[in-house]
Amino acid sequence: MKTLILTIFLTFSAFVGVLAQRHQQPSMTTQEHRFFVSFKEKNATFSIEKPQEFLSKRAIKRREKQKIAILEQDLPVRAEYLRELGKYGAKVHYPSKWLNGAVISLDVSKQDNIKGLSFVKNLEIIKRSLDYEEITTKKSSKEIPKETLKIAENSEIDTLKRLKFDRTITYGNAINQIKMLETDQMHKLGFTGRGVLIAVFDGGFGEANEVNSLKHLFTNKKIIATYDVVRGNNDVFEDNPHGREVLSCIAAYEPTKIIGTAPEASFLLVRTEDVATETRLEEYNWLRAAEFADSCGTDIINSSVCYSFFDEMDMNYTIKDLNGKTAIISQAAEIATEKGIIVVVAAGNEGNNSWKYIAFPADAPSVLAVGAVNSRGDICRFSSTGAPNAPQIKPDLVAQGQGVIVTHANNATTITQGTSFAAPLVAGFVACLWQAYPHLSAKEIKEMIRKSANQADNPDKQYGWGVPSFMRILEKNKK
Repeated sequence: MKTLILTIFLTFSAFVGVLAQRHQQPSMTTQEHRFFVSFKEKNATFSIEKPQEFLSKRAIKRREKQKIAILEQDLPVRAEYLRELGKYGAKVHYPSKWLNGAVISLDVSKQDNIKGLSFVKNLEIIKRSLDYEEITTKKSSKEIPKETLKIAENSEIDTLKRLKFDRTITYGNAINQIKMLETDQMHKLGFTGRGVLIAVFDGGFGEANEVNSLKHLFTNKKIIATYDVVRGNNDVFEDNPHGREVLSCIAAYEPTKIIGTAPEASFLLVRTEDVATETRLEEYNWLRAAEFADSCGTDIINSSVCYSFFDEMDMNYTIKDLNGKTAIISQAAEIATEKGIIVVVAAGNEGNNSWKYIAFPADAPSVLAVGAVNSRGDICRFSSTGAPNAPQIKPDLVAQGQGVIVTHANNATTITQGTSFAAPLVAGFVACLWQAYPHLSAKEIKEMIRKSANQADNPDKQYGWGVPSFMRILEKNKK
């Protein structure tokens, strides 16, 4: 069962149909599967005393500001391990420093060769039958390229050309989703996400570089970096368009048509999801993306992809696993929050389905999981609820997720629905708020947001703490 939180339009269905037909072609090596191999020891070449060798200045500054220690967990994996895997027939797609391992392709007949290596701790299959279109490039097994870190650390994201916000500015049909969060009031006070770096994880950003409402991102150099984890390259604008719609909720700036919640933020655009499949591999893609975002100094991650079922039933999780600790993607999301990043995720659209409850990684304790309400603030029936025996209240917040205005490929706007779109509206709200209170930590910002919401006194597993309010925050924090 597919659980990527996508809106089903006729045009989108046709697009997915084409992708599905492409992916039904025979794989090049039918006995090759994807595995995650974990290592026993960590990198001895790098040192936590010299973080500038593997983290950008932005990433280091974010940790220093929030008094977060740099750990052995932050060190890159041992390069010699990756080289050694290749000698035994493995194709390394990318390493994971947080879990100290790597995603590899390997013929099933060679599993024992890898398991027998002295430095290998464990080998776990995460996707059967290597997809013909996902063969790694020669560059994809490297750590985050130093040139990318340089771009991140040298980007003057708070000094670029300003957009126009004055009393005459109009939001077009997007006004309700903006007013619900009171981000129009934030914009009037100059809080538009400026100086904040947001990483958006999705299934692709098809034609985002061509539409008028996002043109300012490219003109003003607000796209800091792009990364397609699925194919191991930097091309994200030729893939699925869902990410473009999600991005427009935050970043669009086309007065009288659509304006997002944080149009002056800067962005990393990362493709983690292959819409033609649903496998455990995509959890590791998300993990890789989170490590990339952290290394570049990201402040906020927005993820409109989440999972409950996979194509292969033996890889499925159960509702009991909604504990924030079991799923790899939930572990990754929680680690990202420990690095001082605010992670905003879609709660899921399973409310009307047999699963019913939030999807992974919305169960991670420290993320902001966002459910969907309609234009009047009533919960949408499709919006996933918190699991009955989960140790924490989820979702955390709600925002408009029905009748949401997003940017269409032909420079028009269209109406859509899903927690996919509620989440980025909140992510933009978070960016503006953090711009307004830059001295606060990620934990303090999240606590401030929850306390401002309209159900703060009585949170539940449908609305969470409710719809956040900038004006309540402003009132409580007047000096």
